Amino acid sequence: LCFSSCATKTYEKLYFFSPDGDKQWTGTCLPASSSKRVTLAARRLQISRVSEPEKASMAVAVVSIPRSLCAWKPLPGLDSSPWLAYYRRSAGKRCYLVVMPRRDPSCFLKSIPDTVPLSSLIAPRLGTHETMALYGWPISQCQSVTLGAQLNSGIRVIDIRLAINGNRLISFHGIVSQYTAFSDVLHQLHAFLTAPSTCSETVVVSIKQEDDDTRRFPQLVREEIMKSPGGLDMWYLEDRIPNLGEVRGKAVMFSRFGGDGWTGGAVGIHPPVWPDSARLGFTWDCKGTIIRVQDW
Repeated sequence: LCFSSCATKTYEKLYFFSPDGDKQWTGTCLPASSSKRVTLAARRLQISRVSEPEKASMAVAVVSIPRSLCAWKPLPGLDSSPWLAYYRRSAGKRCYLVVMPRRDPSCFLKSIPDTVPLSSLIAPRLGTHETMALYGWPISQCQSVTLGAQLNSGIRVIDIRLAINGNRLISFHGIVSQYTAFSDVLHQLHAFLTAPSTCSETVVVSIKQEDDDTRRFPQLVREEIMKSPGGLDMWYLEDRIPNLGEVRGKAVMFSRFGGDGWTGGAVGIHPPVWPDSARLGFTWDCKGTIIRVQDW
C-alpha cells in the first residue's frame, strides 16, 4: 500500500508484519492527501516515506498494532511521525486500519479546493456540542477547553447558545449561565478568521436562543454582530450550502432563532423545524442539499 505524490516524487510504503514475522505489502498508489482503509490480520506496521529516483527512505515509523478488541482508537507510537493512524480490532482477529498524512489542524482547509461544497467537509467530529459550556460540572458543563483552543484543534462547527442578560447576550446552557459574552465569542471568531495563518478557514456558527423573548433576541444578535470586528460582512447569511471558496475567512450562520429585525428575515441556513432532543437526528432539504442534524 503506497501513498504517492507526483509533485514531490515521494510516496509512502506500508509494510504489514504478520504474527509469524513475514513482511507483506501491496503496491496500490494513492494521492498523498488521501487516507486509506485496509483490513489485515497483522501485528506490526512499518511506514516508510520514499524519495524518487534514489528510493531513499526519508522517514520511517515502526509501531505495534495492539491485540485487544476495541472500537476506533489512535494507533500509539506515531506521535513524532508524519502520519496519523486509527485502528479497530474486532472479533475474528481482524484489524481495520486508517492511515493518513499528519496536517496542522488549525488550517487544514487551506489545501482543499475552493469548489468543494461545504456539505462535503462538515462532519459531526468537526463540531462541538454546547461549545461555550465550560462551567457547571457534572450537570451543565460539556467542554473543557476554550473556543480558541477548539478552533485551533480543527473544530469548524460551533454550538453557541445565548440568553438575554440586561441589554446584551451571554452564553447559557439551559438556565445555567456560562458567563462568556456573545461579543467575546465574536471577537475570537474574527481573530481566528482574519489571522494570516488561519484566514483560509471557515466556521459554521449555530446560534440557539435559550430564553423566551423572541422579539428582542434576533435584534440583539444582529446588533452585536454589527458592532463586532468584521460586522455583517464577516458572515455568510444565505439559506443555502456554499462552496468553500465562498466562505473562506467567514462565519456561516446556522440559525436556531427567528428573523425579526433582519433584512428579509435572512438569518443564514435555517432549518424549518427542530425536533426536541432528536437522538437519532433529523433531515431537511436546504435548496437541494440534504442536511442531517443530531441534537442530543
